Amino acid sequence: AFAVALADCPMCSGNHEWEVQWAGAGLHWAGIGVAVGGIRMGDSLRREEMRGKAWFYQSKGFLCDGDDIVDWENVPPFLPGDRVRVRVRMEEGRVEFRLNDEVVGDISGLGGTFPLYPALYTDGVGVTCAFLSEPAPSAD
Repeated sequence: AFAVALADCPMCSGNHEWEVQWAGAGLHWAGIGVAVGGIRMGDSLRREEMRGKAWFYQSKGFLCDGDDIVDWENVPPFLPGDRVRVRVRMEEGRVEFRLNDEVVGDISGLGGTFPLYPALYTDGVGVTCAFLSEPAPSAD
């Protein structure tokens, strides 16, 4: 079973960012990114029908657009204790991911359906995620 959470922070324009810290022994399949509204809690973000609806950084060390792996060769996995920052540039249609302040990659091609929402998901029990900074507009 999957647990998907969309933050109640719709993004239609501008730049937005937030940072979380992961914890727990069950950090197996976890992800952070953005998604369109209407995704149900039990949905898997790694399915073909999520392509063009969910863009995220996966704990195993890859970036995805739904089931399409965008980059897996250069992206490190994230582990309990790691901090992941997400920066969304709506006008550019791009989301950037940082792991412990280092850029790990970005995904272009967000668009079509707005608003987008900050998204978190896991498939395990015992995984926690704490917001170090909540989703908010950013100046850059």
